[in-house]
Parts: sequence; C-alpha cells; structure tokens
Amino acid sequence: MTPSGNAVATPAMRFPLSDGDGYRGRPRRDRLAASPSRRISTAAALSILLSACADSPMRIAASDPAALQAKSADKLCVAYGKNFGREKVRAELQRRDALTPREWEHVDKRKVFIGMSSTAALCSWGSPDRINSTIRAAPGRNNGCTRAPRPPIGGATACTPWMAAWRPSSSNGRAIRGTSRVETGGPALQPS
Repeated sequence: MTPSGNAVATPAMRFPLSDGDGYRGRPRRDRLAASPSRRISTAAALSILLSACADSPMRIAASDPAALQAKSADKLCVAYGKNFGREKVRAELQRRDALTPREWEHVDKRKVFIGMSSTAALCSWGSPDRINSTIRAAPGRNNGCTRAPRPPIGGATACTPWMAAWRPSSSNGRAIRGTSRVETGGPALQPS
C-alpha cells in the first residue's frame, strides 16, 4: 500500500485473467520452505543444540557412570522419569540408595502416593512444567506468605499447596507435622 492507500503490485503477485493466463511474476520462496529436508535438518539441529544444555535429561543419559555420580538425585530422577538412560540412571540411584523399595515399586508403575519423597515423584513422572516455589522451600521459611499456624480446613492456599500441606491426621485425630522421613523412607514435603 502506498501512503495514499492505493495497492501497489509487486513482481511476486499473480493477476488472474479471464482466459486463465496472467502475469506470474517471480514466485515467492522462503529459504526454509524451499525443501522439506531443509526444514527437518534445521529442526534436528535445533533439538540437538537444545539437548546439549548442561543438565538436560538427554545429556545425563549420554553421560558415563563417573559423570552420573556428580549429578544430584533430582536431576537423575528427571532423566529417569522422562525415559532417558533408564538403566544407567537407575543403577546410580540404587547405588546411592535414593529411593526405598516401596517407592521403586510405585516408580516402576509410574504412580505416586501420599508421603512419597519428591525425588521419587520426579523419578515416577519426570519434571513438572512449572514448580511452585513453596513446594521446595526450606521448612519454616515464609516466602512472603502470611498464614496461620495450621493450614485452613478444606484445601490448599497460595502459601500451602495441597502437595506441600500437612500430613494426614494421626490415629487420635490430631494433625501431625511432616518430619524429615515419611513412614517408608523418603523426605517429606514440608510446608514453606
């Protein structure tokens, strides 16, 4: 369009005529759209580039056993949960005794249970799309939330998401606060 608002023809435009013949200027050709193989190779190169990030699951899967020893249990579990290098990662996690036998049973079935450690949940399902900062907060930290000594009855709030909320009641009906180990082993998720 010109400043006056009139349309201007460019060489790449086509003007059909009544007889089916018309001006067919130089056809527009995008570099990536020129050939499907070029698009595929670009996508493959981009995925390889992104997979080479320092602690990506693909990079962990390609590591040797000595390099796996330097990785944290959570990073290993994310790779295990996303099906990258499962045999090597499982051997390293078992060497560290990172999960209890009950947790391994649930991880193999790709299930979680109340009281499961966060490491086992990562092994079972991989990493979440986003992590709520209150789930990983240190016990006793406020994170800007003001809350009562006990969470409200009936659910989670911004300060106490359901996953990081209090443990189930004891047999006498009083709520008990999470400890460093749950009934079967793993560290409990603490409220922030």
